[in-house]
Amino acid sequence: MTGNTLEPRRRPTQARSARTFDLILETATLLLLEKGWDGFTTNALAERCGIGIQTLYRYFPNKLAVVTALSQQAMDEWNTWFDDIDEIAAFGNWPALVQRTHARFSGRPALIAVRKAMKASPALRELDQKDNTLLARRFAEAITRHNPEITSDDATTMARVIIECCTSIFDMVQDMPRAAAQAHLKVVEGMVTSYLAVRLPK
Repeated sequence: MTGNTLEPRRRPTQARSARTFDLILETATLLLLEKGWDGFTTNALAERCGIGIQTLYRYFPNKLAVVTALSQQAMDEWNTWFDDIDEIAAFGNWPALVQRTHARFSGRPALIAVRKAMKASPALRELDQKDNTLLARRFAEAITRHNPEITSDDATTMARVIIECCTSIFDMVQDMPRAAAQAHLKVVEGMVTSYLAVRLPK
């Protein structure tokens, strides 16, 4: 099946259907790790799950819908990584946030595979951008709480610059040797610190 559907065709309500739904997503994660976005197909997924292709299509009409569900799970998880953003903003410990976020990504090959898929699909890139917009609002709210003289628009711009810069570097360094990745992260830490130093009150 083709198309750009970003939602599963049917979400399960009964236990048996829920188990099949979970099996599809768990297996899809492994397949995405092995094959990447280009090599990922619904036929291969159905075969690996041990179900018929029509059964798969009752839950997900195409591979985009499957990977969208994985992407949403990933975004839900990594958004919890910033639940302490208010504390970060209060103490200005932005470099630690950069290192911590990268460390969490690096230890999760499945998340890296999902991130790569999100960069490969225009529809998933759009989903990623929407999530970054929501995350920027959270960052901006934390910044303005501790720096009330900064406008919401300025804080949102600052937050979006930080998020887009950091996520681009995180994506870039995942396949680098550790030493090279750390060198790039140090540059990002310095950039973020310098960027905020001239924009936030002393």
